[in-house]
Amino acid sequence: MGEGMTTSVHREGFTLIEVMVAVAVIALVASVVLPKTYYLVDKAKLTRTRSELNSIKTALEAYYEEHKEFPPGGYYHSDSAKGDLNQWLADYIDREIEGDPWRGEYEYGYLPGDYCYIGSWGPDRERDSEPESSHTAEDDDIYLWLEF
Repeated sequence: MGEGMTTSVHREGFTLIEVMVAVAVIALVASVVLPKTYYLVDKAKLTRTRSELNSIKTALEAYYEEHKEFPPGGYYHSDSAKGDLNQWLADYIDREIEGDPWRGEYEYGYLPGDYCYIGSWGPDRERDSEPESSHTAEDDDIYLWLEF
């Protein structure tokens, strides 16, 4: 090369190190943000369940005021309670009862003269305890009791 000549290096694209640093930064940000997002989704599902149970409870109370009894329901009516409650509460609730956010059925139980409850088995979709028993720390079931 001559004395007055300069060489210019023309780079196109990114180096492997630059790409690896970008991927590492994205992974770090995702590891911080995603767990908080999942927590918020679970919290929203719990809030939705409690809200729906309160709506059903209000409809059941209105039914009770008119008929002086709650709709018929057995102790373990999780599969049939949805259809039965939709039939019994059609005049008292503005939408159909579809089930909880975890694709489970709401459980409805009524024993005349003793108790009435509506509930969900929660995120694990398994009964952790009986509705009338004391709840443990592992218990994610959600129940509302109706006064009569």
